[in-house]
Amino acid sequence: NGRADDRGREEEWASPGYTSVELISDLLNNNQIKVLVYDKDGKAHIHQENTALALLKAKAITAEFSDWVYKDGGRRNQLVEIFNEKFNTRVNRQHDGAHLILPGKVPDAVIQMRRHQKNTIWRGISERFMLIDHAVGAGKTFTAIARAMERRRMGLSQKPAIVVPNHMIEQFTTDVYRLYPGAKVLAAGKKDFEKSRRRKLFAKIA
Repeated sequence: NGRADDRGREEEWASPGYTSVELISDLLNNNQIKVLVYDKDGKAHIHQENTALALLKAKAITAEFSDWVYKDGGRRNQLVEIFNEKFNTRVNRQHDGAHLILPGKVPDAVIQMRRHQKNTIWRGISERFMLIDHAVGAGKTFTAIARAMERRRMGLSQKPAIVVPNHMIEQFTTDVYRLYPGAKVLAAGKKDFEKSRRRKLFAKIA
């Protein structure tokens, strides 16, 4: 009887070119399901009809498994607990910068930092390395300036440097003073790194 049951299950869940075990294995490993045939030169080709049948059978197996999981409430809860214990135990750290005052910045009536900017500034204070992947117009310039000023004020960075393209140096310097009028900024352009002026530049930095 056991062998007859096994044959019955294989007939139900297998397809031409795929055993039921092979189908389940490819589903579990997220492999592409395809049936290959080889020509006389040994070159592989996809058997379109058998591949389509295998995909239909794979969908049936997936649906049957979902029905099996959700049919029994106790089994469903047990599987949820196992998943949560093994795979759902970590959450991304959230950085809430709502408490930041930003001493030295112009009043909020002039320039007010938005919530995502303050959150990013606080992350930049809490972490040494990060990527600010904000869209154009989201205030990345002011965020970067405020982060540098806060790290310096807190003693986390002695002389923070912000690197920008040569054509943006003047605009960026202007933005620094717009946000922090009392800031002391050394804006070094391409000419400042020429051999004749390099020593003077590094003396200023020192």
